[in-house]
This record gives sequence, structure tokens and C-alpha cells, in this order.
Amino acid sequence: TAVNRQQTPPILNQYLLFRPGDPVTGLAQRFLDVYDLDKDYHLSREECPLDEPLFNRLDRDGNGQLDVPELAEFFSHAVPDLESWFNLDGQNAVGALSRFSFRPDSVTAKSIGRTVRVQLKGGESLDLGDPAMAVFNRGAARLNVRQSLTQSFKIVAGEKGYIDEKDVQAPNGRALQPYFVVGDRNGDGRLTMDELNAFIELHMKLPEATLSLSAFRQSVNWFAALDANRDGRLSRRELREAWKSLAALQESPGETISPPDKVDRLQLVIHQGTNIYFNAAQGYLNPQAPRPSSAGPLWFRKMDRNGDGFVSRREFLGTKEEFDRIDRDGDGLIDPDEAERATPRK
Repeated sequence: TAVNRQQTPPILNQYLLFRPGDPVTGLAQRFLDVYDLDKDYHLSREECPLDEPLFNRLDRDGNGQLDVPELAEFFSHAVPDLESWFNLDGQNAVGALSRFSFRPDSVTAKSIGRTVRVQLKGGESLDLGDPAMAVFNRGAARLNVRQSLTQSFKIVAGEKGYIDEKDVQAPNGRALQPYFVVGDRNGDGRLTMDELNAFIELHMKLPEATLSLSAFRQSVNWFAALDANRDGRLSRRELREAWKSLAALQESPGETISPPDKVDRLQLVIHQGTNIYFNAAQGYLNPQAPRPSSAGPLWFRKMDRNGDGFVSRREFLGTKEEFDRIDRDGDGLIDPDEAERATPRK
């Protein structure tokens, strides 16, 4: 566990990304670079964030300092304090946390909705999972690039339907010059519209093949804790489950709830592609328009006017008796499962 012992706001460069297959001596050197404050190529007890018993065990020569070989020994045999697994389903570019395990003597961890809150030794904490994230829209980017290049291609190609080397040398064809050689797959010296589209599609798939880990600072607030679906609004269901949601954030829940911690946390996110940004306002100041419900029968999706995935009494177009019959759990909201059970099968 590489963390500062002082309870200070998280600093991103205190965390080192280690990939399987990387030499442990390189990781040890990077660890030393971060924590070696006096730059004497050794870690003293005061500089090192490791526990004293572990520090003494690694200090093989007993000189009160750790060097790269001694740190490499630690990274070679250390047992992870926390292990987590993420799923990428191809539809959502942000990885969904599926399961996790941890060493109780080193960290504490608990699941809060789609996020796992990890409390590190020394007081610092971080969250793993799905915050209010917006991933770079690859489909929109692909469409914009294609439209721009298609327009340029039609202007340069004219009625002949292709461009050649002479065309890309002209002032209005230079924007297509980078695509001419690589896009001309049959090597006939002509770039057709089909060849250009095929290259654009291939080129835009490259960012989708990458997997990235991004880290963000965030401040905890009650609205964020209650907004389970991260749509920037509080639905009736979320308000009804307010106590449950807020109690999950407490170290020892009781009859009262303490305000959220004022110390910033780190949010670690596994995602597809290289471009992602953290929506600091989480859509609260300017929430997006509700998305139509995708679950439940057609009548349910049409009645769900606010797009929160439930149908309230106000939204329901039938009688009170019909609503109460469909609302089996009596919570005042019809969910997709209740709507499905109430819909006759054809």
C-alpha cells in the first residue's frame, strides 16, 4: 500500500500504475522517485509510507534505509491489499465493478451502489467504480470526421468520383493528402469514396482498442450520495431510500447521520478508450434531458414521462385501483418488473 500516512487531500502522483510484466526493479525505482524527498536514492523511515514492521522486515542490511533492491523484494512478494474486477460490456465504455476482495488488516472496503469505498491505512480513502462520467463519444466523432472529409472529397473529386495524386497537391485537396496513400488499398493511384470511408472506419476503431485507468479528485456531498443513477435529479425512489443511501456512507450507522467528509477522495475509473472527463458538477447545475425508459413494456415506457425508470401515481393514466393492483410492493411506484408482470402475454 503506497499512501501517505497524513490525512491530506489525495495527490495523484503518489499512485503508481503497474502493468503485469513490468520489471519490479522499475516499479521500485518509480516508488523511490515519488517518496525520496531528499533525493539521496534511499527511503528513510520518515519518507517511507510503509508500516514500521514492514519497513524493518525489508531493511535487510539494517541501515534504516530502503534502496531499490530492497523495495523490489517487497513488490515481488507483497500480497495486494485490495483486488477488484471490472466488466466492460461493449455498450458502456466505463467499466462496471463486478466484485472485490481486500485484506481487513490493511484496508476496509464496502460497496455503495455501483462504487466501492476503500479506506486506506492513515485515513485517506478512494472510490472504485462508476461516478458521474462522460466518455468521449466515438460515434459522434466518427460521424463528424466522415462528414468533413466527405464534403472535401466531393469538392475535389467532382464528377469523376475519385481523387488522384494531382488532386491532393491542389490547395483545396491538401486536407485529403494524409489519407491518399494509406486509404488507396488497391494501390491503383486513385482514392475512391468507398476506400476513404473504409479507412476512416478502421482509423476510428483504434481508440476503442485501448483500456485506460483514470483518476479524479472529487468532493462528497449528500446530493451525489442520493443520486444513485447519476442523472442530476432526485427521483421519488431515491428520496425514499435516502436514509439507506446516506447510512451506507457512515462508518458506524446509528440513529443519526453525520455530514459527508470534507476531505476529497480519489475516484479511480477503468474505461475503454483514452478520452474521459469527470463531470465535476455531475450534471446538477444543468442536468441532461431525461432519457426514455428502455426497460418494461411499451405502455410503461410511454407513461414514464420523467424518464426515471418508474411510473408514479401522477404519471399513471389508469385508475387508482389499477395502479394499486400493479404496484405489488405498495411503494407508490411501478417498476419495470411490476409492469411486465401486469402486461398480458401475446
